[in-house]
Amino acid sequence: MAIHGKLNIEHELMTIGTYSRTNGHWSDGARSGPWNLEPFDFGTWVDAATGYTCAIKRNSSGSWCGYVYAGDDHPINAGSHNLEHGEPVWLDVHGGVTWHREMDVPDVSVSGKAVGFDCAHHNDQSPRDTLYGRGYGEYRTASFAIAEVRSLARQIAEFRPIQQLAV
Repeated sequence: MAIHGKLNIEHELMTIGTYSRTNGHWSDGARSGPWNLEPFDFGTWVDAATGYTCAIKRNSSGSWCGYVYAGDDHPINAGSHNLEHGEPVWLDVHGGVTWHREMDVPDVSVSGKAVGFDCAHHNDQSPRDTLYGRGYGEYRTASFAIAEVRSLARQIAEFRPIQQLAV
């Protein structure tokens, strides 16, 4: 990964960067699309409303994924409950929660247990899919992912284990 600096995106001052463009990169041969207007592959910021570290980054298909790092001492990270695979229903994020484990973004010194989601579901278009003529679905932009991360951060900040885990 290469850091490019700071960029103000959707009212968030983000540290942004790109992945190295080697063979097998998601953009190799991908058709033109809205992803060409997004000049970065990852971004991190501290959410002003919650104080949580947040991140978006592209997966191997070029689709955005979003993450919230609430801290190891946050009750959402306590115990052995698994938030992945769209459960629990009280976390409302695009496609459901698909990540709840350790993750790091090494070049920007972000690491820890993260709660996250991805934008690579059945009706989501991934840039790499255009290589194979699969151009259906809607491309979820970086702005979309940022809005979802903000919403997820707010929901995690409002987390009340007794009421929500008892459901």
